[in-house]
Amino acid sequence: MGYGKPQMTSLIVHSSLLLSFLASLTQSVNGQYRWRTDPWSECRKPSGTCGPGGLQTRYVWCEKSYPVVQVVPRALCSDAGHEPRKEQSCYKVCDPIGDYRVKWVEGRWSECEVENGGKDCARNLGFQTRDVYCAYMSTGERTDDSVCESFMQNKPPTRQPCEYNCPQNCVVGEFSEWSSCDDCRFLNRSRTRDIIVPNNRGGKPCPPFFEMSPCSNCSNKYFLNFTPWTYCQPFTDSYNSRIPYNPHIGNQERSFDCFNIRGQKEELSKCTGKFQPIAYRQSCIISQDCVLGPWQELTTINQTCVTENNVVKSGYLYRKREVIQIPLGDGKPCDPLEEYSPILSSQKFNCPRTQWIMSDWSECKPIHGHKQCNTGIQQLHIICVQIDQNGKQTPVDESECSPEKRPLTSRTCPTQCKTDCTVSIWSQWSQCKVTDCDSYVRRRRNNKKTGQRYRTRMVTTDPAQGGQACPHLSETQNCDPEPCYKWHITKGTCSPQHPPCGPGVAYQTVYCFNQNRTRVSDRLCAELKEEPPSRVQCVVSCEDDCVVSEWSPWSECPRICQNNVMPGTAIRHRTRTLLAKAAIGNCQASLREQAECPTVIECDTYMWQTEPWGRCELDSPIRGCGRGVRSRIVGCYNNRTSVSDINCAMEVKPLDRDVCTVPCAEDCKVSIWSAWSECSASCTSANTPANPSKSRKRYILIHPKNGGALCPNLLTEIKVCLDLPVCNQYQWNVSDWSECLLHRQEKCGRGLKARNVTCLLNDGSVSPINNCLISVGQMPPVAERCYVACEDECLFTDWTPWTKCLQGCGSKRFRQRRPKVGEKAPPECSDLTKYPRYEQDVCHCDLIKEELGGDFSECILDPPKTSSGLLRPITTSSKRDKQEPPKDDGMSCGWGQKIRYVACQSSSAATNLKRCTEAVNLEVKHCNIPCPNDCKMAQWSEWSKCPSKCRPGIQKRSRYIEQLNSAGGRQCPSLDSTQTETQTRLCHPECSLYMWKAYEWGMCDSMSLSCGDGIQKRVVNCVTVNINGDTTGITSEENCAGQVKPHDEQPCRLACVGECVMSDWSEWTECPRPCSRGLYQQTRTRKIMRHASEYNPRCGETDQHRDCIIDINCVDYHWVWMPWTSCLINNGQDECGRGLQERFPVCRTHNEVDVDDRICDKVIGPAEQSQRMNDCEVPCDVDCLVSDWSEWSTCSQTCGIGKSTRDRAIVEQYTGNGRKCPPDLTQTKPCYLKGCYRWNISDWSLCMPQTSMCGVGIQTRNVSCLGDDGLPADPEKCPADLEILVLKTEQKCRVLCPWECVLTEWSEWSKCFVNCADFAIGATQGRTSRSRAIISQGLQPCNDKLWESKVCPARECTDFVWMASPWTNGRRRVSCQTSDGITVNEEACHDSIRLSEVLSCDPPCQGDHMICNDTNTCGCEAEFSVVTNTFGKVVACMHQNTTLSIGAQKKDSESDIETNYWMYAVVAAGTLFIVFVALALYHMSRSVMKERASMRQLMIKRCGSMDTMTVTHDKLDIRSHSSDPSDLTKKSTVVVTYSINDEDEKVV
Repeated sequence: MGYGKPQMTSLIVHSSLLLSFLASLTQSVNGQYRWRTDPWSECRKPSGTCGPGGLQTRYVWCEKSYPVVQVVPRALCSDAGHEPRKEQSCYKVCDPIGDYRVKWVEGRWSECEVENGGKDCARNLGFQTRDVYCAYMSTGERTDDSVCESFMQNKPPTRQPCEYNCPQNCVVGEFSEWSSCDDCRFLNRSRTRDIIVPNNRGGKPCPPFFEMSPCSNCSNKYFLNFTPWTYCQPFTDSYNSRIPYNPHIGNQERSFDCFNIRGQKEELSKCTGKFQPIAYRQSCIISQDCVLGPWQELTTINQTCVTENNVVKSGYLYRKREVIQIPLGDGKPCDPLEEYSPILSSQKFNCPRTQWIMSDWSECKPIHGHKQCNTGIQQLHIICVQIDQNGKQTPVDESECSPEKRPLTSRTCPTQCKTDCTVSIWSQWSQCKVTDCDSYVRRRRNNKKTGQRYRTRMVTTDPAQGGQACPHLSETQNCDPEPCYKWHITKGTCSPQHPPCGPGVAYQTVYCFNQNRTRVSDRLCAELKEEPPSRVQCVVSCEDDCVVSEWSPWSECPRICQNNVMPGTAIRHRTRTLLAKAAIGNCQASLREQAECPTVIECDTYMWQTEPWGRCELDSPIRGCGRGVRSRIVGCYNNRTSVSDINCAMEVKPLDRDVCTVPCAEDCKVSIWSAWSECSASCTSANTPANPSKSRKRYILIHPKNGGALCPNLLTEIKVCLDLPVCNQYQWNVSDWSECLLHRQEKCGRGLKARNVTCLLNDGSVSPINNCLISVGQMPPVAERCYVACEDECLFTDWTPWTKCLQGCGSKRFRQRRPKVGEKAPPECSDLTKYPRYEQDVCHCDLIKEELGGDFSECILDPPKTSSGLLRPITTSSKRDKQEPPKDDGMSCGWGQKIRYVACQSSSAATNLKRCTEAVNLEVKHCNIPCPNDCKMAQWSEWSKCPSKCRPGIQKRSRYIEQLNSAGGRQCPSLDSTQTETQTRLCHPECSLYMWKAYEWGMCDSMSLSCGDGIQKRVVNCVTVNINGDTTGITSEENCAGQVKPHDEQPCRLACVGECVMSDWSEWTECPRPCSRGLYQQTRTRKIMRHASEYNPRCGETDQHRDCIIDINCVDYHWVWMPWTSCLINNGQDECGRGLQERFPVCRTHNEVDVDDRICDKVIGPAEQSQRMNDCEVPCDVDCLVSDWSEWSTCSQTCGIGKSTRDRAIVEQYTGNGRKCPPDLTQTKPCYLKGCYRWNISDWSLCMPQTSMCGVGIQTRNVSCLGDDGLPADPEKCPADLEILVLKTEQKCRVLCPWECVLTEWSEWSKCFVNCADFAIGATQGRTSRSRAIISQGLQPCNDKLWESKVCPARECTDFVWMASPWTNGRRRVSCQTSDGITVNEEACHDSIRLSEVLSCDPPCQGDHMICNDTNTCGCEAEFSVVTNTFGKVVACMHQNTTLSIGAQKKDSESDIETNYWMYAVVAAGTLFIVFVALALYHMSRSVMKERASMRQLMIKRCGSMDTMTVTHDKLDIRSHSSDPSDLTKKSTVVVTYSINDEDEKVV
């Protein structure tokens, strides 16, 4: 049945069956029945002839494809399409072909059409069709397609897809406001609109771009129409010397007529009646065309190249030409003086690119003022280089490289602090071992020590930067160990000669063993000690014999070096006591025995000491670098005396040879020379103080290392510029003004005066004006307006300049003029009121006012000029000693300056003071940046006394805060509850443990002197015990006070004759650990030393047992590690860095009571050594480290008040309690290079002075040099720009008359248009357009083009949507707008439903809190929810958190109404899916129905009437809830879970 399979397998099978069934249902619907055909047969023709008329056949049948492929009746394929053809005509190929050569004839493609049912033409692909047929080549006659197909010619396609685009209607914007009729410029008023999208592909054309409406108040408007001025003719009577003449001045005339607004001519008085007489004759400037010199040779400005981003950057060819003659009058203006043309080349080069390169890092040096000795700084230089096609890197100016990519020039690096060497405590002495068993016998014969023991300690902190060196790390002592070889004796039972007691013989086996308890040759032991006999005498005590106890343990061997005992033979002893006296005579047995100590340790201590390492001897000396070997002297010493190496343990000998590496020499590397700079002057003159020069530089990229070649001394090269031309100085030379020249037919009035202007070299020779235009500036005017007074006019001289304000502000100043005496001066000229001779004015003091150049800069602390460092650690301070601020020390805090420039602004041009742009002052204000003060801690207290005696302990020390931090200084460390900082360390005191020591028991002193009860005594002393457990001496009993003193006497008994004598009980055996409650026992034993006689009681038991019970006779022990000490760096001398922390184990009982560590050593073994010491790190409170300020940038403005910036970078962020980084990484200060002067080209003046004039006129413009205050300045101060200097300032113009066709200016090009439907399928080519509108039709219709469009690339699409304004009184404005928010004509939104303009709900929303929504449906106010009936109609508005009544449903918003329809659709789809799955399950269940029925029967047999049962994978889990059959009516659900073919099924 498949029990035991994983459940996941069953799940996978279920899923697979379900998917298979779904696929089968789909296939049965869509493709269960299909037509199948055989290939076409060969072309056959009766009588074996060839050519057309053949026949091909094939077999066609209907096939069922699922679940088994089989042939079915043809009627079942009725839904599979038309039945394929069984026969077709064909062409039987002839051999040879002869006249039967054929070809496919292809017709033209039809227009793109939309598929049937297609609606959105922009989103659907259309199709095109064409006629393709087979025809004979010779005659063109059409034949059957099979003929061409017979010759292996595939028929070309007759259908292909195409993109069917919708017709695009014209889209226009909304109308402008109506123009005004107030000025009566035209007969009508108008409004216009612009084109947005042109019509295309047969779309609707554009509606009119304008609308007109007549102006009713302009019917009586008249216009004066001017003809153009005639060509300026020179004077014809120039030969007459009595008449003023100038070659630049001539005559010209014009005419004018009066017209009404409809273009009908009227009397001139209707136009001129209210005007002054109009000039129709005047003197003029004779036209002079601009004359330019020839083009100079082309120069190349860059080459066409490709950037790193594959963007083609065009190079240009440049040429220019000089100005020979400037235009005058109506002369032709100058053509362009410069010309740029792109370099077109098929060969593209990579553009020269610039990048920053870096030199190597300098050595790591300590940071001045930085508190962390383990942090240093490295610096490098950065160079901006240009990389050419060949990869050559040429240094260029830093401004050529990107400032954003400028690398840091500093970085932190690790440095060594001055650190003393620290070592761990000594390890325990090793066991005394034989160094060489082969020489053991020889050394024993020579009475020399034959073994060694040693102890070691390790380096915990290496010395650095001159710190104290490490002491020796090992000590060795010579000793006499246990022999290399020992006799091992196994003694047998004593056999009395006269049983049952008395003397006898015992046999013993003797073998020779080494130190590993492995049997070796007896010869090795015989060389050291005579072989013991195999048969020895023994005695079995009789009832009246003397009986002694067993020997006590050997006494401690004296520590001759510790007890001040002179070296010699060390003796140990042991004793035994009398247990029973002999019946007759005294006991002859010895009660004390002594022997030499097996191991004797010498007092001398030997240590390995090392000399410094020698030089590294290379493996390949020829190379001079690489791998090698270094060596040093390692010797054995005793109190600084060199001894033989044999006295020191070779196991701990330091290395005397080691692998080393000699770094290879690295030569200095410099960059190539940069390009030569420009010469310091472009020409030479007598005023040049020194010879102009140019320079170039190279930079060090890699500094020499390890003895490499040194860098060159010459890094900057200077060359004198010898081929410079001599400087030329140019100036404008002007003649005096001519007389005022009038039109020859005029005697007074306005005229022109002229003068000659030439360009002179400093030697007085004439030079082309081009040189003066470039060197000096604007050319002085050649002609100027003037006036000749008529005889009947009042003439006066010009006003004199204002007098000075001698009495200050508020006083008077004066000026005057005088009359010019004329022959016919009218009397009114004497009227002083009308024509005053004097004027006075108040002296104003605010003609120039100050204008501050912005706020004060930040507080600037410039670095000292002698500083070479690149870093500014935030650690220095500066104090103010005097009232006057001291000079800045270049640090990060202290006194500095705030600056700003103060400029002025003229309030009037009538001022005699110096120009404002040149009156700029620097204002300075002192400032202070507070220096940070760190938290100051007090000195550490002394270490506390070590609290332990013979084990490690914890010492403590503490400190407190003396001063809190301020101004961003270091914060204080974390403190405990007592506001102190505490450190701990491990201490190892000299062991001074005092304990009671009991010696061997003495003889039992019986009261009867022969046998019986008595008293036994022993000596008990208070002794001093060292860390090794050795007794070092006897001390006063006061030192052992508080300890339980062992008994120094105890009762005893001397056995009488015939009594049993037994030995003392041995110590109880150790209980197995961990302790248990009575599961294990401990045992002790004793021996029968003499059996009792037959008349005395028999001997007692020889062994005893007792249960091991915890806390009674069994104690569990475990090591407990004490907490880690503080992390101490350099033995606590440093605050942070890499250090060590220690801990130690403590032996404790299971009741957590501390006991002697030796108990744990004995019971559970020593604690792990690897956990006693741990590397640790106290993170340093790193102060923020910033780079030095960069150089001040060039002024942001080449003129006027600008800004100069400098910045610095964070090299290292602060950590912990370190000083935080300063907020100002960029500083700005104002700068001023010079005043700003610019050319100002005014707008052209009005063509006509009055709106009632039209026709041809003259308009002028002014080209002037202005300062940054907007006032005119000397043209010499403005830059020489030939294009501006040769501009014409006067030109003809024309004002259209109302009876002419008048158009608006062209609109701006519209946004590139692609509709979003086309854009979604990849269309990016759109169209942009512009338009103009008619604002006056005139007498003749306007035939001008009103709009135009062009192709453009579109980056985004444009859509049209209905937009509505907010509701106002139930109404709103609805308009069609583009996705950019431009309002257009409503036809553009024809594809979408227009929004309602009137707010109206039917039926009305009459419930409480109900409102009519934008969609004209009822909704609810805010904080109220919609309640609908079953038809979705809103019936009420309910406050949120209110319970609904039965029959109503809550709805949160109107949008949820639409959501309900989606919900119904989803529910319907879900229902269909459930039915679908049910059918699938039914389909799967059919194959296992029989097996499941048999399984159910088997379960019923086993389970009886239980109502719930579960059969799992490996066992039957039966859970019976009731055995009563009546309960089955209450619990009718039966759940059966079983596994069949790796499938889990659950049937309910």
